[in-house]
Amino acid sequence: MSDLESDFEEDFRANDTSDSLVTSSDESDLDEDLDSVIDDDNSDPDQGPWLPIIGEDQEPSNIPFTSHPGPKIRLDRAAKRVDYFRLFISAQIIDLFVKETNRYGTQNNG
Repeated sequence: MSDLESDFEEDFRANDTSDSLVTSSDESDLDEDLDSVIDDDNSDPDQGPWLPIIGEDQEPSNIPFTSHPGPKIRLDRAAKRVDYFRLFISAQIIDLFVKETNRYGTQNNG
């Protein structure tokens, strides 16, 4: 066995602990917990009962696209990267970022 293989074997054994193994009783506990969650989700009275699908799925009608694709705002050839950025991120959005960041800092730092 090469030095590299023996180093790998040592690392593998070091990472192989009994704490990381899942036993069959742990799996059954997880299955029971999952079943409980599923039962809880299905008991919502607002959802109503599950019903079988009757007939075939019908394809939704095709709505024709009648607009012209592409950008609606034209920038001249001298436009810079920041001009394109400002098309998506306005000054109001930047102000909101600053306000909320400062509020978060105030709430979490004192």
